[in-house]
Amino acid sequence: GYDVMILTDDDWPTIPPGARAAILQWVRLGGLVSLHRLSSTSFASLGIETSQTGDKTTYGLGEIELSGRPAAGAPVLDPKKTVNRYLAKRGSLPHPPVNTSIVNDYSSGWPLQKEFGEQRFDYGIFVVVLIAFGVLVGPINLFVFAKSGMRHKLFITTPIISLGASLLLGALILAKDGIGGRGQRVCLAEVRPDDGENSAYLIQEQVSRTGVLLGASFPVRESAFLTPVPIARSPWARLTPNSGGGGAHYRSQFGEAGLQLSGDWFQSRSEQGHLLQAVIPTRGRIERRNASGAPVVVSTFGAPIDRLCLTDDSGGHWLAEQLEAGKPVTCQPMTRATFQQLVKEQKQRLASRQRQFFAQAAERRGHFIALSTSAPAVETYDRLDWTETHTILTGPLVTP
Repeated sequence: GYDVMILTDDDWPTIPPGARAAILQWVRLGGLVSLHRLSSTSFASLGIETSQTGDKTTYGLGEIELSGRPAAGAPVLDPKKTVNRYLAKRGSLPHPPVNTSIVNDYSSGWPLQKEFGEQRFDYGIFVVVLIAFGVLVGPINLFVFAKSGMRHKLFITTPIISLGASLLLGALILAKDGIGGRGQRVCLAEVRPDDGENSAYLIQEQVSRTGVLLGASFPVRESAFLTPVPIARSPWARLTPNSGGGGAHYRSQFGEAGLQLSGDWFQSRSEQGHLLQAVIPTRGRIERRNASGAPVVVSTFGAPIDRLCLTDDSGGHWLAEQLEAGKPVTCQPMTRATFQQLVKEQKQRLASRQRQFFAQAAERRGHFIALSTSAPAVETYDRLDWTETHTILTGPLVTP
């Protein structure tokens, strides 16, 4: 839920190493750290690894900035004025505030929900069954099954008719909607093999539509942030911008086995969207095996890479397809226009905030964009059939 962390350059060295690492992981996922100078400070003197010069550096999907020194005679850092200054410039922050994104990015024009498609809510057959039930339990029951002189049979026929109608409705729901459900996911992952991180910083969007669910609890074994998001109105949607929460209750409990979730994260016969963030250990990387000429690359990702686009140090673009782990592939030249079209196509898959992250990441030299439909995602409710998981991987090229 945080957008900006404001510190002085004197604060940074006093933070324990584990906490500093956690802050930098948060920045990798899109956070902004603003370090106010009280002395002559640089990123190098603070131990922050970056190849960029100046007072701002992109760091994964986020950003770290160094601010100018306070004026002579001014307080070291006035907390109220500093916070108010950031509140006043929220609209000019590198990325939209997290809460604003959660509330707005998925409730209108969410690309993943559009691609997932709509499903009509078929009222007709249920109306017919209810009309038939009304006729059967009313006049037919009264004048045929329990006619005059046999009214005591109403105590038997009425429950039987009601039970039969309930069983019929249940059977129709099962036949039409099935058990479990299906969904689609799109993931943006910043992969950092450099400086010994060996981590993937994952932002995962997912939408699903359920039939009848026989259980509501499930584990998330990765250390992940998970939130439901309000989606566009439909007969299936429970959580929308105007639903007041849809009466849902969400429960979570941390334990040795990970995060155990229960409640209304997934509901029967419902459509729901979720946003996840996680930092996942990985040895996956894209290695460049030659220093000049057409790049020869090797993937160490366990999943096949369908398409790989890399930008070399001089700004040239290269393309490779169908990479399997450990097999060298020679890239082919790629025009700037083709590269921009690829970036545009991938941006159109993402919600607004992730779209901005990807647009920023795509322009980095010495980095790659890899697309895969086989890469693993953070697993949530295992009774759903995730029909498509589209993963966009970004990160620096590695020279072994």
